Amino acid sequence: MDIKSLGEVVKEIAGLKGVISFWNAQVRLDEFLEVRGEASARRTEFIGEKILQPATPQKPPPILALDGSSRIVGTAYAFTTIAAVSLVSERFGVILDYPHLWFKYPVLLEREPPFIGVAPEAPNIKLKLPPYATQRSPAGFLYDPDYNRSQIVDEVRTNLENKVLKDGAIKAALTEVFGLKHRLILVDGPLYHTPAVFMNPGIDEKYKLSWKVMIEDRIEAIRENLEHELTVVGIVKRFERSTIIIRSYEYLSRVNNVLGVDVSRAGSDLAAIDTIYHYAKKKGVVGYPLRPQIIGPFLIKPSWVYIDVPNAPSKVVAYVIIPKHPYLDVGYRVFRVEVPYEAYDKYENLVFEWIVGDTVYFSTTLPYSLILADTRCKKWSASLLLYISRLYSEAKIPLTYESRLMVEYVFKEMTSK
Repeated sequence: MDIKSLGEVVKEIAGLKGVISFWNAQVRLDEFLEVRGEASARRTEFIGEKILQPATPQKPPPILALDGSSRIVGTAYAFTTIAAVSLVSERFGVILDYPHLWFKYPVLLEREPPFIGVAPEAPNIKLKLPPYATQRSPAGFLYDPDYNRSQIVDEVRTNLENKVLKDGAIKAALTEVFGLKHRLILVDGPLYHTPAVFMNPGIDEKYKLSWKVMIEDRIEAIRENLEHELTVVGIVKRFERSTIIIRSYEYLSRVNNVLGVDVSRAGSDLAAIDTIYHYAKKKGVVGYPLRPQIIGPFLIKPSWVYIDVPNAPSKVVAYVIIPKHPYLDVGYRVFRVEVPYEAYDKYENLVFEWIVGDTVYFSTTLPYSLILADTRCKKWSASLLLYISRLYSEAKIPLTYESRLMVEYVFKEMTSK
């Protein structure tokens, strides 16, 4: 697909001039409701040995990393979102960008999925969009003024990530790098999502159906990657509302016995980790030099989370604490690692130590591979945002105030470097 053909989408939206827009106030209010947030497991099982386990960094096999980035371009006539995905190897370089740039990639997608979502601001409008754009959800529902805009953003990006994970990652896994094959692929976010939308009876059924389709696609991709000896690893950076630690009564009991502190009422894993780490240093359980630590691992079975998707693999998750300095108590970074149980059964804690190695060997506080993918796809999506906003300007299609501010910010950010 030639990027210049984005003009086809702009031309369709320009055709809406003169059509009366419909502003659905209730849908706009729903944007602020919890639609995508992570559903909490009813219980978790602690399968580790210590409340804090020092992690020895291990040089990992070649790692792939996949990340996606979304940009919103609101106009007077239609809401549009653009997604970009990058697949990167820390040893081999860029494997794939989608939409494709002008590079000669080692891997290309067989079928090019849509990376633009369009929702007209007028009812009963069905646009004639090119294949790389869509006005329908993964479950087939029409994007119109009544469709939640945040959901559209998630659907377009997640669908894109799933397609690349299933098609591009498996092809890349078969490519040798210096005589070695990729064994891990890191994705930004959970191994597979279990959105809170499933738990909220007030959420429209069409959103639940779309998430079910996307989760089924992700699980199928995870299974197929495992068949090719490639383990999908989820890296979760935001867990302010996660309650994995405080759902394990055995772990809470061990923390109380060792540290003499009750974290059962911490409210979130973020608060629990901060309390545990503080008391562990205070009581000498963790000493200098400060080393990376693992809290966990914990086993989470699909039956413990409301998710009606067949063949969903059990997850093994652990929190990784990366101190910012070995001899100075100047803070730390923590992220969650999620792997399929089949992979943990094969590699055990080595898989977490590989992730630690991909972090500390590059003097970062997040896995270096994922940082590469994140940086690349954000720059690519920013370029797409500037390009399509210019096309809108040439077509005399006004952007919303928020979109104009975002375009100005991105332009200054990209031209100041």
